[in-house]
Amino acid sequence: MTWKRVWKRAGSSTMFLKRFIFVNWGNVPTIDFEFGPISLFSGGNGSGKTTAADAIQTVMTAAHENL
Repeated sequence: MTWKRVWKRAGSSTMFLKRFIFVNWGNVPTIDFEFGPISLFSGGNGSGKTTAADAIQTVMTAAHENL
């Protein structure tokens, strides 16, 4: 996972997710996903949209706590 800080104000920071690599997370196959300013997950039922969102939330929350 890579990210950049967009700005820093009063001791807080905002991160922008640029790239996320899924490696056998749930039913999401190994895939390298590049994010743009606006990104969209779409797909049918059971395709891994919620699993992908859960993976991103899990990793971003853990990474943010250690900054």
